[in-house]
Amino acid sequence: MLQRLKMFFRKLFALEGGEFLCDRCKYNHPSTCTVRERPNVRVCADYKAK
Repeated sequence: MLQRLKMFFRKLFALEGGEFLCDRCKYNHPSTCTVRERPNVRVCADYKAK
């Protein structure tokens, strides 16, 4: 339930902000990020702020 709520707000802010999450994520490196769309992700379950 908490994970769903987090994803909801991430999607909401991604639509409004228009910025890519990868620019602010601590996993923004090919060896640590498992998301195929990197570096152009707007919604990510693994996002952690730097």
